[in-house]
Amino acid sequence: MVSIRGKIAIAYIRKNFNMNPEVTLDPITRCRLLERHNAVETSQGYTLDRRTLEDGTRFEVVTREGKLPGGKLVLYLHGGAYIAGLTKLYRKMAGAFSHAADENGDADVIYLDYDCAPERVFPTQLDQALALWDHIVGELGYREENIVVGGDSAGGNLTLALLLKLRDAGRTMPKAAFCMSPWADMTAEGKSYTDNYTLDPLFGLKGGKIDDSKRAELLKCDIYCFIGDADRRDPYVSPVFGNYEGFPNMFLSAGTHEMLLSDTLTIAEKLTAAGNAPELVLGEGMFHVYPVYYMLFPEAKRDFKKLLAFISRNLREDTSAEK
Repeated sequence: MVSIRGKIAIAYIRKNFNMNPEVTLDPITRCRLLERHNAVETSQGYTLDRRTLEDGTRFEVVTREGKLPGGKLVLYLHGGAYIAGLTKLYRKMAGAFSHAADENGDADVIYLDYDCAPERVFPTQLDQALALWDHIVGELGYREENIVVGGDSAGGNLTLALLLKLRDAGRTMPKAAFCMSPWADMTAEGKSYTDNYTLDPLFGLKGGKIDDSKRAELLKCDIYCFIGDADRRDPYVSPVFGNYEGFPNMFLSAGTHEMLLSDTLTIAEKLTAAGNAPELVLGEGMFHVYPVYYMLFPEAKRDFKKLLAFISRNLREDTSAEK
């Protein structure tokens, strides 16, 4: 049973942020509504330092006040269909991530502020994630076994693509990774794209029905503009087409009513087939990336706490004997 607050959140999203082509002809503008009131501030007791690499890659380093960067790290890749930029919503998570990774709240949090579509398309965001990763483990000196990387929606896509790139290059992976409702299938072929079409308040259509023509319209929608001329079946674009040998510990979450549910389930199946069953959290009756709204309703708070517990289990271990 969905809570009253959860039902209010669902109704609000359906009314104000639905991206279905029959509801809005301008999903880019609707996505960028997420950037309203985008103050550059973070959790109380933490400082935020905005930086730019020589290649133009922007990122933000959040540290506890009075502490120098270094030690344990949560690297967060934000969502927003690669269209909306980094917002206050994500920056406010820093304190929770820091305390999850370190009991004293001394873990650092870094946010990639990637360039957005439609102005910049694939592989821009992946190249910037790789550049930031190189900077983190190179110049900044964070050790891979002390890093958890993760994100939501497009940020989940980017998390998986980054891990695939690192694995394919034979590089050391982070200790663990998490994805909240990863946007992982740019072909929209999963079963949930049909089954949840009338249930999903963000991408679906209440009272509607999806068929081949509507699926084709969905795929032509500007919500997919980040792809550019890339192949939708490229695993770095659609990670559901990748293989998951050699991946780190993984946490996956999704709502049972979202059209992208199959994206998460497919990744979970591939991880399990590779001998690395993820922690899988499915929110009954929930929508896309619902845990990021953990301050608003109980289902989100419950499952965001599960994510924090996952981070704690992976980063509060004694790694002093490693390397």
